[in-house]
Order: sequence, then structure tokens, then C-alpha cells
Amino acid sequence: MKIDVIADAADITDEKVDGKIAVVIDVLRATSVMVTALENGTDYIIPVTSVDECNQLTKKLKECVSAGKKVLRGGERNTYRIDDFELDNSPLSYSRDAVRNSVVVMTTTNGTRTINCCHKASEILIGCLLNAYSIVEYLIEKKQDVVLVCSGRKNRYTMEDGYCAGYITSLLNKRVECQLSDFAWEQKHFYECFSNNPLDALIHCEHYNNIKDRLSGDVTFCLQKNIFERIPKIHYNENCGYQEIR
Repeated sequence: MKIDVIADAADITDEKVDGKIAVVIDVLRATSVMVTALENGTDYIIPVTSVDECNQLTKKLKECVSAGKKVLRGGERNTYRIDDFELDNSPLSYSRDAVRNSVVVMTTTNGTRTINCCHKASEILIGCLLNAYSIVEYLIEKKQDVVLVCSGRKNRYTMEDGYCAGYITSLLNKRVECQLSDFAWEQKHFYECFSNNPLDALIHCEHYNNIKDRLSGDVTFCLQKNIFERIPKIHYNENCGYQEIR
């Protein structure tokens, strides 16, 4: 199994993901939110890149989804809730009461963009620390080359995504024969240096330091390992022309 890591959304190319299983990672906070929402009863999530697209698609869906199903808009811009959206980008907001029997149309600054850039991958999985072990089990079963795609922030690498990519790489490397790219090896080593305390790893992380006080509850939640078994995947809805995360 070959394992590569992409540092941020701006570094994604068709060549890097083509034919591989892509695991999109945005620990703080988009992919952590997606995993949590699906675990708590959201039927599916539609990732879009712009607020306008989110609003237009939400209006369209409200006209065609089955009676009683909620259509909710969720996401953020620069870590803040978008005006008039029903949900923000905090996993704590996606409780069972809030999202059960719903469809969520989501747009975030980095995570949803990253997902939509990986269209050439053979399969796109949604990963984070919350479901990392289940992701590893799935990848071992599939026996295909893997690219771990860090979303980053504003076209720059972020340590929390690298820490998660390193964790997944470390777990895989202990279980199966792997060929690591230089950057995958580097992220594995980074994780293993701080495996027991992610906060020590993130002390110099710009994004973490920007949100740790204002969103401390989110940070604590998102840095938990392996509390969910769900492995969200991208499915293309040919009838409607959009991607669904189920």
C-alpha cells in the first residue's frame, strides 16, 4: 500500500488523487462535524463551496424532500457562523435532536472545498480523529493506494490535520506493508512524537491558537480519538447533480 499526504487544499491535483482512495481531513472542524452529524441522525450532507450555492440548493431541496424531513444549512466563514444559517460549524450543535431526520447543506472555508477538489479519487472518505481507527480498518480491507488530504487553512498546512494524517499513517504502518511518501513519513513521525497529548503537538499551531479560547469545547471534542465507527463516503447523485456524504 502506498500512502501519501497532501498538505492543504491548494496542493491537490488530479494526478495526486487519481485512482486512489482519498481521505479528506479537517479536524478543526468540518470533517469532525460531518462525522458527528451523520452519527446523530442526519440522512446525508451535501458539501458545497459557496454560500449562494448553499442557499439555492437548500431552497430547491425543500421543494422535493419527503414530508417531515428538515433541510438545514450549516457551516462557517473564517470560523464564524454564516448569517441566517440554522447551524454553525460546531460538532456540539449537531445533536441528535437538532439533526435527526434531516438533510444538511454545508459550506465551510476549507473542508467542503477540499472535498470537491478530490473528484478524481476512486473513493472519497471523510476522516478525523473521531473515526480514525475505523478509517484504518476500511483501508486495510480495501488494499488500495491511499492519499490523506489535509484541508489546511487558507491554502496553508495546519498541524491538527497533519497530526490526524500522521495518526492514520502510523496505524496503517503497524498493520500492513506500506510505502510512505516523504511527507507521509514526516507526518507519521510528528504524530508519534506527540501521540499521547495532541495539545502539546498543537501549541504552536496557528489555527488552534486562534480558536482555542473562543471554541474550547469544540477543540476538546474534536481531539478525541475513535469515539465513532462511522465512515462517511461521497456518493454522486446523478439525478440531482450533486455529491452526498452518507
